[in-house]
Amino acid sequence: MSFIAFVMLFVIMGAIFERFGAGVFFIDLPLALLGRFRGGPAKAAVMASCFFGMISGSATANTVATGTFTIPLMKKTGYRPHVAGGIEAAASTGGMFMPPVMGAGVFLMAEMLRMPYGQIMLVALVPALLYFFAVLTMTHFEALKTGVEIMPLDQRKRVWPVLKSGWYYIIPIVVLFGVLFSGATASKAAFDAIMIFLALMVVRYLLAWDIKGFFVTLFDALAEGGDKSLIVGSTAGPVGIIVGMALLTGLAFKFSALLLTYTFGMVWIALLIILIATFILGMGMTVTADYLILAVLAAPALGEMGVPLLAAHLAVFWFSQSSNVTPPVCMAAFAGASIAQANPYSTGFQAMRFSSFLYIMPFMFVYTPILMLDGFNWNVAYTWGVMFFAALPFAAGMSGYCFGHLSAVSRVCLIAGAVALVFPNPVVDLPALAMIVGVVLYHYWKRPRRSAVATVANVSSS
Repeated sequence: MSFIAFVMLFVIMGAIFERFGAGVFFIDLPLALLGRFRGGPAKAAVMASCFFGMISGSATANTVATGTFTIPLMKKTGYRPHVAGGIEAAASTGGMFMPPVMGAGVFLMAEMLRMPYGQIMLVALVPALLYFFAVLTMTHFEALKTGVEIMPLDQRKRVWPVLKSGWYYIIPIVVLFGVLFSGATASKAAFDAIMIFLALMVVRYLLAWDIKGFFVTLFDALAEGGDKSLIVGSTAGPVGIIVGMALLTGLAFKFSALLLTYTFGMVWIALLIILIATFILGMGMTVTADYLILAVLAAPALGEMGVPLLAAHLAVFWFSQSSNVTPPVCMAAFAGASIAQANPYSTGFQAMRFSSFLYIMPFMFVYTPILMLDGFNWNVAYTWGVMFFAALPFAAGMSGYCFGHLSAVSRVCLIAGAVALVFPNPVVDLPALAMIVGVVLYHYWKRPRRSAVATVANVSSS
């Protein structure tokens, strides 16, 4: 089946899910689960974007769909408007890393690498969860730093009523992942998920005595899916011509040779050049087209430097999403700014800060090849565990808060220590861990001391 054919299935699946109310459910459920915590709306925005990203193929669309609900709630609880917009844009960009859709880029990747879609999805799942964990942790530290209030009780949703009203939306997602992990094709998984979802919707509408409403919603969903599929097709055509010209004229091979020559075979320099290239291309084209062009031009050069091809393609794919949140052109951040009624560029820089793990992950793919294993073993589990741990000090450093406001030196130490941990090296791992623990303990020790001093001062003044 051609690329366009099975991408259309996923696009139509997403449109059907949204039209039948799955999008609202995937926003209400995180609000019900996380609304009672400090910074709950921001954390719910991250979780909702993770769910919504499973069925959406656009960071901007994700921002608008979830941000319409979450950004006003963030502002009400104390987040500044540009921060609220930035959090939503960063979280929505993460939706492009979340299987199964991944902004359609994963389908191109499977075609070019001649690799089963399920295998790529399995490898890509944990990095996506790590990204969301980093953004979620950053929103928590930001809430503590700025004194964000807990969501008012009358605005919170209860978990059980939300689940009771929409539990059936979870079933097709589980089926989709189950069919994919069983080794079936992506098109079969999407088709099965659509059929099961429609069967559930038929039962729902029959019980409500509204079968006419079912067909009206279905036709609207198919029309919307068709429109979105045309957009994908219109993008794939011109980009296919560009890629074909690059291959037939030898430009792709020349670009790879130039990259090898001018980087002196140093992978980290090549990755920086690719980051800049994806950012520039992303100013004027979709991120999928951005990925496709550089997958043809740059990924082979990384392969010649000894980087596994899957790692090279994932690195290019992650970098291609940077244009969503990196000023001056950051469409997801601009969408968040319009909802938050904030300055677009201030929102863009906040989105860049909250999505800062995006710029590190491609280096992790390349320098930690064990992450490319699609099976389970204890070495892989340990490596991922270290990286999830490293996200905590990284988030604290980027937010500037850990048991209190951090100095510039403490922030640099936490960020540097976290970055050192995500690139396993026995020589630097222990010093990096010691530095992180030292900074955290220092600020933990200062917290009760400041509290005690304040108490003594209050007693003496009274």
